[in-house]
Amino acid sequence: MMSSQCCSNKMNRTTPPGILLIRTLRGKDWNLQTYRYIVLLITFIAYTCYHATRKPTGIVKSVLCPYPNTKKISNSKLITKGWRPFDGPEGTSKLGEIDVAFLACYAIGMYIAGHLGDTLDLRLFLTIGMMGSGFFVGLFGMGYFWNVHEFWFYLLMQMVAGMFQATGWPSVVAVIGNWFGKRKRGLIMGIWNAHTSVGNISGSLLAASVLEHGWGWSFIVPGVLIVFGGVIVYLFLAAYPEDVGFDGNIDGAASDLMPNTTVDDGADEEAQVVTKDVGSRKGSVRRRSIGLVDACMIPGVIPFALCLFFAKLVAYTFLYWLPFYLTQTEIGGEYLSVKSAGNLSTLFDVGGIVGGILAGYISDKLSARAITAASFMYAAIPCMFLYRSYGGVSMSANISLMMVTGLFVNGPYALITTAVSADLGTHRSLRGDSRALATVTAIIDGTGSVGAALGPLLTGFISTRGWDGVFIMLTLGAFIAGLLLSRLVMAEIAEKASKPLSSEAQNSGAYTCYHATRKPTGIVKSVLCPYPNTKKISNSKLITKGWRPFDGPEGTSKLGEIDVAFLACYAIGMYIAGHLGDTLDLRLFLTIGMMGSGFFVGLFGMGYFWNVHEFWFYLLMQMVAGMFQATGWPSVVAVIGNWFGKRKRGLIMGIWNAHTSVGNISGSLLAASVLEHGWGWSFIVPGVLIVFGGVIVYLFLAAYPEDVGFDGNIDGAASDLMPNTTVDDGADEEAQVVTKDVGSRKGSVRRRSIGLVDACMIPGVIPFALCLFFAKLVAYTFLYWLPFYLTQTEIGGEYLSVKSAGNLSTLFDVGGIVGGILAGYISDKLSARAITAASFMYAAIPCMFLYRSYGGVSMSANISLMMVTGLFVNGPYALITTAVSADLGTHRSLRGDSRALATVTAIIDGTGSVGAALGPLLTGFISTRGWDGVFIMLTLGAFIAGLLLSRLVMAEIAEKASKPLSSEAQNSGGNIFKVYYEFLRIRNVKTNTYNS
Repeated sequence: MMSSQCCSNKMNRTTPPGILLIRTLRGKDWNLQTYRYIVLLITFIAYTCYHATRKPTGIVKSVLCPYPNTKKISNSKLITKGWRPFDGPEGTSKLGEIDVAFLACYAIGMYIAGHLGDTLDLRLFLTIGMMGSGFFVGLFGMGYFWNVHEFWFYLLMQMVAGMFQATGWPSVVAVIGNWFGKRKRGLIMGIWNAHTSVGNISGSLLAASVLEHGWGWSFIVPGVLIVFGGVIVYLFLAAYPEDVGFDGNIDGAASDLMPNTTVDDGADEEAQVVTKDVGSRKGSVRRRSIGLVDACMIPGVIPFALCLFFAKLVAYTFLYWLPFYLTQTEIGGEYLSVKSAGNLSTLFDVGGIVGGILAGYISDKLSARAITAASFMYAAIPCMFLYRSYGGVSMSANISLMMVTGLFVNGPYALITTAVSADLGTHRSLRGDSRALATVTAIIDGTGSVGAALGPLLTGFISTRGWDGVFIMLTLGAFIAGLLLSRLVMAEIAEKASKPLSSEAQNSGAYTCYHATRKPTGIVKSVLCPYPNTKKISNSKLITKGWRPFDGPEGTSKLGEIDVAFLACYAIGMYIAGHLGDTLDLRLFLTIGMMGSGFFVGLFGMGYFWNVHEFWFYLLMQMVAGMFQATGWPSVVAVIGNWFGKRKRGLIMGIWNAHTSVGNISGSLLAASVLEHGWGWSFIVPGVLIVFGGVIVYLFLAAYPEDVGFDGNIDGAASDLMPNTTVDDGADEEAQVVTKDVGSRKGSVRRRSIGLVDACMIPGVIPFALCLFFAKLVAYTFLYWLPFYLTQTEIGGEYLSVKSAGNLSTLFDVGGIVGGILAGYISDKLSARAITAASFMYAAIPCMFLYRSYGGVSMSANISLMMVTGLFVNGPYALITTAVSADLGTHRSLRGDSRALATVTAIIDGTGSVGAALGPLLTGFISTRGWDGVFIMLTLGAFIAGLLLSRLVMAEIAEKASKPLSSEAQNSGGNIFKVYYEFLRIRNVKTNTYNS
């Protein structure tokens, strides 16, 4: 009965009347390619209209609710009166409630609309949604002409409009999915998704252009526009290929092939399309929608839905509040009018258009949706803080930073709501005649819309206490969005490296949290210990008092002792943690370490609220925190070593090691952003972050391949081969991996950790450990003292505030991210870890001298030199602590069932951490006599670090010169090795002759 009714409904669907008319006039039909262009154009217009009707509330906020700063705005007649009930002190909160009413109903309606979209005729469903949206948006604007001042009226109009708006997105994505296969879907949908930003731009410009005639017109004009768009959809949109004579297969996605071309039934890439007689949609084609629960079970739906929750929280906060923020923020010494702010805010969406296209293109090229989305979300974090910190310097700075921020904020949002939704809605796990395009789209975008409702709501309350709090919320949202894709990111990385990793394999956020908790001491130094130059800093109220016991003449020395207490305990704990990491369960060990770190870092911050002025308290907290922090690095490197073989290890770990710099950046920005509320918060917030990270590690981290059904050999490193592929027992490159039933870690796999002395005997461990001693001496001096140095150094004739210095110092770590990736890539190409590390250390020497000599000339010079210095300083540090440690921990000299990953990592990084303790300690004393002495110390450290690798460098050069070069090595300049080695040989011969 149900089946016959379904078929009957489909038989009643006819070709759109506009297309029938055009066929009659032309006398012939269009081909498949033309229909695709028409579908793209009409759905583009449709969703442009949807978004255009969402912008007016953001534009008229400054008219409905005057703000203290608006008295400085030129066209004050527009905004000083306000509009009851939004003109009181609670105006921004009520506007936030209006936004959340719309978005909450939109989110609820999305789940309903998704199921209906897979059941009803999409053309009629979309038409009704557009007509209803236009009607109720127009009614909201009529409140101006009817002189309505009742809050419930505006609330109700937005709620009903939200329900109708929910019809749009599931419908247009389902239509596109019906017509387009997976090939180039990311790029096509990235370009097509520009409708979001075009709608935002056109809506902003329309609303702002008619605002002077009365704010009601700002709603009525977009309302009329979407009604007109609904008429176009009804007349011309062919929602299904079958409606215009093409018969799609049961998967329903039109092929990238031409009509009458058949493909194999099992092909996943495209579906078969066959030309039929033009007429009504064929009753033989059956589409059975699936339920919400079944759709949630499709792999990837839940992670992307949760990611979109936070991505849309960020994006929609900008969508609804950016024009209002621009009117309240001084830009180049002036405040913008409401109309100018509305027009300027459109550039955020211009950046969003580029971001959507770029994200789609990159994800197609890499075949990696999760990697692309997560990378964009992480990149958005420094962009938002730079926009908040420097967006008011000038109009050009504001425009540039706004567009870049829009690029990274809207890029992943666009990618997930288009290509990802279409991919998952036609996932290979769907069998039979089921169809889930609109349903999956609704689940993902509906969950995202809950975040879209929450962001503007929270902004309404938080903004009354200052905009810094809003940007902290946005940064946390972007960070969590990226974190939620960690499992999928690692699965994609594993797939690229041809490794059989499960999605639970790694959690890249763990060590980011560790490093985020190490930055606060560097940020608050200028608050705890005032310096002579601080009287020239603009926000001197933050720093002139100081905090006993650090406010005296010995303040910098005591801060240095605090640093060395942490790092000395970290170094000692590293040796212990390395041995324990090879003995205990790494997941539990890492969880305990993160929880303990967060607790004691938080206790350090509580000293502010408890008014503690005893030096021993802060010393003790740092010492215990250092012991817990030591659990991190040996554990995460051992986990990576368990899963990844040596192939491309340098590049993979170079990219992965970005967590160090991301942690430094996020820690700096978090600590600086909450500093004005009391320096204690600069420790408590990162402490809470690492505790949250510990929970994620406990829940999701599979530390060993055996934990999720793979049985690693005694070497324990997961193979670069696929499951069930065997390799020779003596092969050093990779280990055998065999798929097993998923269960607990296999008892048959035994791991025997080796002692510290035995680990030190592994060739290369001692030289790299000593090199890292000096490399970390340099790197950690920058880590702990760079923000303080920036407040004491005149840059372009001015001194920076504590907050600005903290934000600026993050660019050193941005350079470090590039350096880590570049060092890993070069060392893989050359198969030369020592040569790469030594070259980077030597290159760091002139960079540091240039930074000291010319970094104060201008802000641009400082930024450029800082990033280049960070590249060469952090590059070898990242390489040695990741790829080199993993290489040596699985060295061919290890026999039997011995295991040394965590132990070797602990020896190398523990020795390095002694240098990391010594550098900041010496800086505390030397800086009191001037910063030139500090830079001399850093230069000597870099030189000795390179020198300590000389024997290994010469051994690698000799190896390169004694065997034929691979094509990769030749492309990388490998012939230089032979020339250089021959030069050394001739020189030695001449020297021996002379001595004789």
